[in-house]
Amino acid sequence: MLAFKKSVLGFMAVLSCISFSFAGDIVGNATVSELLDEARISLKKAYEVRADKKASYEFYRAEAFYKIAQEQTSKLNLEAGKAAALDSIEWAMKAISKAIVEGR
Repeated sequence: MLAFKKSVLGFMAVLSCISFSFAGDIVGNATVSELLDEARISLKKAYEVRADKKASYEFYRAEAFYKIAQEQTSKLNLEAGKAAALDSIEWAMKAISKAIVEGR
């Protein structure tokens, strides 16, 4: 059963990465709040697969970029907020992938 859960989580992580990469064209039109939401969800998913323990460098980079995105957005520096949110999502996906591989 545990192997099945790991394979399902791995599939979900890969699916998330693929779906986000296909959304590349949409990202240019996404609002900063949509990107912040996606970054928050990505961090939550990373935490759920224990990336904070198994891929701590990647996880905390994602978290740091998320905080930067929030700060820049609160200062109405929306382009910097978008860029930081995208970096957060990227690092969260790396953390999820590494955590899943480490868990095998």
